[in-house]
Amino acid sequence: MERIHALKSDGSIIKDIKVFQEAYTLIGLGWIYAPTKLPIFYKFIEFIYGIWAKYRLKLTFRRSIEKLCTEKGCELSYLNE
Repeated sequence: MERIHALKSDGSIIKDIKVFQEAYTLIGLGWIYAPTKLPIFYKFIEFIYGIWAKYRLKLTFRRSIEKLCTEKGCELSYLNE
């Protein structure tokens, strides 16, 4: 839950800011994330995203996937693969 991941149609996995770049491009809003493709902005945004991703559940007062699944009786075995 600390970082976003996406599975592309070609089977490759992307994560972090690249997920948002790809998603926004697919819906025709790629210009929003276009500045993040510039190396200096990309490194800065990746750094900020890393901090946000790590603490977002605490900052937004949301429960972790483990707590949610425990409450609902879900199976988490796929997360350990």
